[in-house]
Amino acid sequence: MATQTERRERTIALLLDAAIASLNERGYAATTTHAICERAGLSQGALFRHFPSRRALLAAAATEVARRQGIAFAAADLGPVISREALHRVLRELVRLGSSAENRTWHELMLAARTDEELRSALEPATDEYHRILMAGAAGLFEAASAPDPRALLRVVISVVDGLALAVPVSHSAADIDAAVDQLATLVWPVLQE
Repeated sequence: MATQTERRERTIALLLDAAIASLNERGYAATTTHAICERAGLSQGALFRHFPSRRALLAAAATEVARRQGIAFAAADLGPVISREALHRVLRELVRLGSSAENRTWHELMLAARTDEELRSALEPATDEYHRILMAGAAGLFEAASAPDPRALLRVVISVVDGLALAVPVSHSAADIDAAVDQLATLVWPVLQE
């Protein structure tokens, strides 16, 4: 028989999974507390027992997404970028991670937060953690590079990867993505050699 703590953790996990899936599949506006509870197989009372508001649940979902992305990034074991081939491999993997359901959820929340100040404020701790995870995980990628500011370079790369990830389901074919990754590698490699 499950303990109260185990039941609580399971309920929270169900709610987070349902929120993440709904944000990815239905978008921010359609991710209502009703939709989340229906997907999780729980009552709204269960949701509000653990989260005081929809925004609080979505902020917790963002924190969970950051955690999952950090695990996925670490599991990819990309290693340092010491050759142009390694750079291509890293960029391809970053695009794959950027196109994941978790990252699409992240984008959905970031776009909604652009015009919702309360959501933006609720997401701030998760955003800080997400950037910390990305920078820490990627620090080793460019450690062998002599680029003047590897963190700034990483921000540029992540911005391009995020742009590609947003476009993938709408307008970009696999060939388009491959061509973009090749072009990005062509632009980034000389910067790493400075």
